[in-house]
Amino acid sequence: MNGGDYDAGYQAGIEQAQQECQNDPASCGIDSASCKHSTYEPSKGEVHIPFIDVPGDFGTTQTFDIYLMQQPSTLTFDLDLQRIILKQTDN
Repeated sequence: MNGGDYDAGYQAGIEQAQQECQNDPASCGIDSASCKHSTYEPSKGEVHIPFIDVPGDFGTTQTFDIYLMQQPSTLTFDLDLQRIILKQTDN
C-alpha cells in the first residue's frame, strides 16, 4: 500500500466514523442526557457553561467546563479562574 492509498483510507475511515456519530451519538459514547445547556442562577449571580470548545495551536480543540461570576449591579461577568475544568483535548 502506498502513502496515498493509506491517507485516502484513513480519511474515509474518519468521515465514516463522523457520520456514524452524527446518525447515532450513543454509538460514539455520547450521551445526550449528560449534555447540558448553559444555566444562569440569578440568586448566585453565576453562569455555568458545562461545555465550551476552545481552539488551540496546531488544530487542537480543548473542551472546558467553566463558570462566569456576575459583577454586582451589572450585566458584566468575569471568568471564575478557580472553577475551570479541562474535560477533553482533541487532536
